[in-house]
Amino acid sequence: MTTAGIIILGNSGAGKSFLGNLLIGQEVFKHEVKSRAVTTETKYKESVINGQKYAVYNIPGLIEFNQDHIERNKREIDRAFRQHPYAVVVYVFGTGNGGRIGLEDSISFTAINEAYPLGEKSLVYIVNQIPKQRPSNYESETKEDLEGQTKIPVKHICCFTQIDKSSTTEKETMRKKLVDTITSAITKTH
Repeated sequence: MTTAGIIILGNSGAGKSFLGNLLIGQEVFKHEVKSRAVTTETKYKESVINGQKYAVYNIPGLIEFNQDHIERNKREIDRAFRQHPYAVVVYVFGTGNGGRIGLEDSISFTAINEAYPLGEKSLVYIVNQIPKQRPSNYESETKEDLEGQTKIPVKHICCFTQIDKSSTTEKETMRKKLVDTITSAITKTH
């Protein structure tokens, strides 16, 4: 069985570690609320998901508050692509600003796409930590905005509201949607 990668990218604090743990089904990657980045080096855990063996990557965010870390973070992202170039790429957009995707996410996504051209069939967009109170057309508008900003058609997207992380039911619902979306993406070499 060939091991494909699931490379989870996004900026510091977007929820990459939590989503990686959710995908694997166990607490492997450290995640907590802090004023600075928790993930500082690339780590992965192999796991069988829907019958396919994957190496699920947790990677530091490209852009974070301490700008001195950007070069280190670029090396860590590159390491993941070298270790498992045959992968699905998951990009996590945070929405800490009332449901709006921030400029930092747009800049980071563009930089990564220039370094590793992302294909629409192997790219999963995650819009994370959306407020529960939002307009009914939020997801469709966000999809349009992402397509306009990234210039890549959105084939695979998950929009996740803020959840009670102690709720097994909410986490399992989120995990099912995440697994279904990621496993529907087509793995390619980056």
